[in-house]
Amino acid sequence: MSDPAHTAAVVAAILAGGPSTTPVVPALDVPAPPAEQASVDPPGPPPTESADPGGEPEAVPVDVPEMPAHLREAARLAPGRSVELVDPAWPGTGTPPRWAVVGEWRTDGAGLPTEWRENEEYRPSPSVLGLPDPVDRIDAALQNAVTGYGPAEDVPRLLAISTVAVVPGPDGAPAAVTGPDGGPLIPVYTSSLFARAAGPFGYRFEPVADVFAGLPAGYRLVVNPTAAVSLVVESESLGEELASAAAGAGSLPHQDRAPGAVSGRGTALEGSAGTVTA
Repeated sequence: MSDPAHTAAVVAAILAGGPSTTPVVPALDVPAPPAEQASVDPPGPPPTESADPGGEPEAVPVDVPEMPAHLREAARLAPGRSVELVDPAWPGTGTPPRWAVVGEWRTDGAGLPTEWRENEEYRPSPSVLGLPDPVDRIDAALQNAVTGYGPAEDVPRLLAISTVAVVPGPDGAPAAVTGPDGGPLIPVYTSSLFARAAGPFGYRFEPVADVFAGLPAGYRLVVNPTAAVSLVVESESLGEELASAAAGAGSLPHQDRAPGAVSGRGTALEGSAGTVTA
């Protein structure tokens, strides 16, 4: 059974563009900072006019989250059907997959919402989870990978053609840390923002290919350990992507903030999509 308070929090976060009470998906191997917790009461939708002009205003049941105005109009034009609330990160073209649908309202003959059905297959997008805007392509790929909005393979693929910041140790080689499993890791940072957050240490930018070539046996890279989402990259997958990149002679110069293609938030979050189904 769905929790009305939880449902209201997710819906409110989508409509307001802010974080919900849904916990942030933890980073793989390197835990992400916990999301700020908040208690959100279910919003009380205002009464709507009854289909009978002479009757009293009809109130929506209190356990049904308020429907946005543009979806209320869609429901009015197609009464007796289900109106879906779609995660704002979905681009809005074609039929959204079930994992992008927050839930649906069932409407009566007058197009008024009478029931809310939460979708258990829904995956909250990075923005709904309250993750910060990504600062570069790899940061965006990390966020999409851990929330199910993009393939995890994008991370090593982009790393293979990128430059990253490393913190040099006393011998000049990239400094290592011990991971949660006790294994040795080399932290790399895709942005100077993340490198500076590691502490008052100097850092330098190097091609990932050079960092990988100098990895001692058994070492792996941990990407952006100071960011909201980080990832330990397996050496085998990164090595394969580096070989492919070398064959294609591709490269991605260092950028602290990628152009508009970093994420679709600039337009996708302007409004919440919805669909009407039978």
